[in-house]
Amino acid sequence: MLLTQSIVCATEVSWLCQTKSPNLIIGLGLCASICRNYINIVQFIQCHAGKFEASAEPLQDWLNSTEVRVQESSARLHDLPAKKQELSKLQVFWIRELWFHPVWDSLT
Repeated sequence: MLLTQSIVCATEVSWLCQTKSPNLIIGLGLCASICRNYINIVQFIQCHAGKFEASAEPLQDWLNSTEVRVQESSARLHDLPAKKQELSKLQVFWIRELWFHPVWDSLT
C-alpha cells in the first residue's frame, strides 16, 4: 500500500488531470492497480511460505535422521568384501569339518 501511495499521490493525480491526456490518467490508474495486485500477491506468498516452512520441519527432521542412518550404514559397508571373504572361509571350514568329521558319527 505504501508503494502505491508513493507512486501516485493526490497532488500528482490532480496535476496530471489538469495537464495531461485522459489516456495517461487511465494508464496511471492501471499502473496503481497492478502495483496493488503485485503487493497482495507478494503478501500472499509470504504468508504461505511461512506455513510451508512450518509444515516442512518434521519432514526435514526425518530427512536429517535418515541421512545420518545412511552414513552410518555406509561406514559399516566399507569392509564388506573382507566380510564376504571371511564368511566364505568359515563356510569352507565348516563344510570340511562336517565332511571329514561328521557330527552324527560322534552321536552313534
